[in-house]
This record gives sequence, C-alpha cells and structure tokens, in this order.
Amino acid sequence: MLRPSKPTPSHRFRRALGAAVVVGGSALVNSACDSTARIFLRLVQFDHLEVIGATPVKAVTLSNGTRSWAPACDGDATNVRIDFNLINTGFTPDEDGLADEDREIRPNEDAIGKRAVVIGKTISVDSFDLKLTCLEEHKGTVTSSNCATAPAVTVESNGGLQFVDHLRGEGRRTPMGVAVLIDQSGSTSGNVAGDKLAGATRPVCIEGKSGSMDTPADFAECASDKGNTRLAQAKDFIQKLNAWDRKIVFQFSEKEDWKIVCETGVASADESFKAANCYSENDVYSIGQSPLNGQTLVLSPIDGPNGLQGKGSGRSNLWSAMDKTFEYMKVKGEVAKHLVVFTDGPDTCASRSDDYQHCFTYPDGELPAAQAPCASAVDFNNFRTKIEDYLAARATQLAENDIHVSFIHFQAPGYPEYDSRMQQIACMTGGQYVFLNTNQLDDAGRSAAFSAAVSKVRYSMGGHWSLITGIGEFTADPATSSAAAAPGVSYALSGNLSFKAGSITPVDKIVPFSLGSTTAGDERLAILRPCMDDADCGVGAGAECGVRCDLETRLCQKPAQGLPCSTGVCCGGVCSPGTLTADGDAVCVDAADFASCP
Repeated sequence: MLRPSKPTPSHRFRRALGAAVVVGGSALVNSACDSTARIFLRLVQFDHLEVIGATPVKAVTLSNGTRSWAPACDGDATNVRIDFNLINTGFTPDEDGLADEDREIRPNEDAIGKRAVVIGKTISVDSFDLKLTCLEEHKGTVTSSNCATAPAVTVESNGGLQFVDHLRGEGRRTPMGVAVLIDQSGSTSGNVAGDKLAGATRPVCIEGKSGSMDTPADFAECASDKGNTRLAQAKDFIQKLNAWDRKIVFQFSEKEDWKIVCETGVASADESFKAANCYSENDVYSIGQSPLNGQTLVLSPIDGPNGLQGKGSGRSNLWSAMDKTFEYMKVKGEVAKHLVVFTDGPDTCASRSDDYQHCFTYPDGELPAAQAPCASAVDFNNFRTKIEDYLAARATQLAENDIHVSFIHFQAPGYPEYDSRMQQIACMTGGQYVFLNTNQLDDAGRSAAFSAAVSKVRYSMGGHWSLITGIGEFTADPATSSAAAAPGVSYALSGNLSFKAGSITPVDKIVPFSLGSTTAGDERLAILRPCMDDADCGVGAGAECGVRCDLETRLCQKPAQGLPCSTGVCCGGVCSPGTLTADGDAVCVDAADFASCP
C-alpha cells in the first residue's frame, strides 16, 4: 500500500522562509537535502511541561555498537524511563491555511529564542531535576499517600535524556494514522449490577450481560461517565490532530460489538463501505464535511443520528475491539500509527479474565446462573501474542515498530484499580497508559483530568522526551533486598520533575506527579512490576483458589469469584462445593452460598 502523501520538500521550504535560524554565526545545514541547502527551523516559544508516564526499560546494544533503551515489559527491567512532553505555545497557519497542531518541541527541528533545540547543547540531563517521594501499591480508592521514605533515584549521566521519535526521522508534518476507540459498555452509563453487599453504601456496579442481573435503582450511582465527558474529550482529541493525519473512530461494547462511527450520506453504507471510506485525512473532523463520490462524509464521535450518544450497555469486549482495530490499522501506510482507547475498565467478555463474572443472580431471584462469554470475546493472551508476533516480524525486517497503543483509562465504581493488561500493551508498543481517578472527582475535576490526559497522549504521538532513571526499590531483587518492590503488583510513583531555567525556559518549571498535588486528582505514574511465577507471590501461593501469579495480568491475586474449581467454584479464596448447577462453561453455587462471597 502506498504511504499517504505529505507536504513536498519545496512546500516545507516555502513555509519556513520566515524562520531562518543562524547558530554561532553559521547557517544550519539540512542533512536531508544537498550540501548547499539551508535548514529553516521552526521558531517557537516554550509553554509548559507535562509528565506523561513511567515505562520499565532495559539497556540494549544497537547494530552500530551504541547503547539504547528498550521497553522491558516482562519483569527484566534495569531502569525506569520517565516520559514527558515539552509543549510550545503553538504555530500560526502557513500559506496553506493549516497550522501544525503538534505542539511537542522536537530536537533539531525547532528553535527557542533563535537557538536550535539540540540534545547535549541547548538541552541536557543537567536541565532537569527529578525527585521521587513515594513508590506504593495502587489500591484504587486510596486518598492519601502512606510512604515513610522516598525511593532513591539516579538519572543516567550518559544518554539519560532522549527524544523517542515515533516519526522515525521524517519530521514535522509527517502524516500519522489514528484510530480512536470509545467504550460503550454498561459501566459507562451505570447499566450494571445493582445488588448491594451487606454493609455496602453502593451497589457492586460490575458488568454483566443485559438482563442477567438486578440493575441499580439509580443508574447514576454506578455510571463511570454519567455526563458523557469521554465523548466530548474524544472529539477534542480528534480536533487536536493535524488536518493531514488520517483518522477513524470506533465504538465497542457487547451490544454494538465494534462499529465505525461515520456518517457517509450513503443509505446503503455498511461496515465494509465505512472501513474503505471513513479512514480520512484533511479537516473533516473539524468542519464536518468532505466529498465522497458526490456524497457527504461526516465523521464525529458525537454528532449525527449514527453518532455516539453515551448509552452504554452490556459487557466490555475490549480485546476483541483491540484485535479488530489492530488488524485494520497494521496494513495502513503511515510511518506512525496510533490506537487511542477511551475506556473505564477491563475486558469483561472473555471468560479467562479475572474480571469476568461467571455467576449472576437473575432479577427474579432464581439460583445464580452461569454467564457465557460474549459472542465476540477475544482472549487477552491471544491479542498479546499477536502484538508480540508483529513486533518480532518488524525486528526481523530491521524495521522499527510503527503501531503504538495508548489508553486513557478512567475509573468506574466497580473497577477502581489500574488495569495491568492495558499497561502491558502500552509498554510493549511504546504507547502511554494514563489513569484518571474519576471516582473521587466532581464534574469540574473530571473534565480537567480528561483534558490533561488528552493533551498528554496527543502531544506524545509524534514523539516525546524521556529521562532514563535508576530506581533501586523498583528493580532490586526482593530475595536480597528488604526495600525491593514486590513482584506481581501495580505501583503508583509520586514525585516532581523540574525543568531548570536556561536556554529554553527563563524560569524553573516544576511539575508534580502526585496524589492531590493541585486538586483531588491522582497524577501518580502507573508502573507494573510483573510476577513471573507463583513463587513471586509469597509462601503458600498457588493454591487452587488462593493467591497465585496470574500469567495474564502478571499480578499476584486470587481467581475470579465463581471460577470453576475441582469441587465447585472459587468463593472467598477457597473451592466451595455448594449446590452446583451447570450451564455453558461454568458452574455456580446456590444463592445462599454465593451471596456470602466477598
């Protein structure tokens, strides 16, 4: 497939005529052109710093003998990469009337105060000061930190500052391909289990198949997004993309499966027609229209009779949707392709998931009946293997990874914790995992948190800055160090990153990433230390329904309630016999026994 067109070199040259940069009295030379050409860097002004996330990494030696850093997502990390954006004040439109909406300051392409941004010259490791205050297990509902000592941190002095370039050297105005996936499952609207456990103030709010559970009397108390903030923020995200980026929007849920959100103006348009025509560039998302065979093509995640209206129902088929989107995007020709997911929690469709509910009580009070997996359920392990195979094939072809998966994960009342599966996929693909503690935020706080998350993901898509750090507690061996972080745990990392006054910023810029640093928002960075086997989970781990190393989540945890075991189902960490009723691929205890499960 041909790669989408990008502005011609002569076009880029004309656009840059007003921004000639001379450093040290000599003109900069564009290595991509002939030796007599002059490079014209973009003059920009520094605006602010955004801390995005933390990625476990390890040192690797490239074919040219130099050392680099690669994601280490399987427990073999030697360092932690702190990812951040350096945001400029924005570009003005060129003579074509289009502005570059990517506000990430790029090395060797941008200039601050008529000085080219060059690593090791204009900007270096010494331009930053990183302080950590806490590395603690993420519980989902924590409202205050509980760290006695701060983690020890060092920053690599040689090569510790890097720019991770997703555009692979092709520079500004290189078109990207973007697929946006929007969660429409029941938890987004509160159409979930409304039963209350003894002493609870709110229902369990967990997802099941529509009609298989008692729903809440007030859907709002279980809704993760009662104001449909995710839809407005998805639209804002799309409008922040460049006009020359190609983009498409999907919705997913058990009820809707995986559908393209696109108004074609063609009465007979089916999903195949949309798949062929709705992956579009130009500014169709901003102004709403583009010619399509004499008809009108309107793409919007909200507007139009076929747009999203926020009426979520059923279970989440996250990995099925991801699998289909990955297959759709991997054949596209852009040098950088992104899958960006707005979701409120884990996949609840696949029966192997620890979040899958094997048993639910029917609304009429009958015995608990087993739920069958969703018709389109895809197992996480299968999707992860597909990613691994794709990355391995790219490496064999000596080609860099060109697909990056990012998640904007907002809390749901029934699913308050980090999702380690999402963390693994973001780590493997060079994407980002941004978590929002929306359960603790009011409407204004939720909107602000979403907006900040959208900015972090959007401006890291062409590339982002990173500091390579050593965090002893995270990488130390628990067998030899009492201070080591235990395997099989999702951690929250707190601290602050300072950008010192210098050639780029006239004053120090200090950005905290902590719990409630400025509002009620939890801006701690999520990082997973995977377990490798049951031995990582402590003495006695590995019992049939007890704590074990789950090889999907890579967490030390108990199996899902209702999971079939040798003499019945898992209930409260033990195999409970109960009175068994068989249905589908699971069994359920009688109502009295199952009600006692915490």
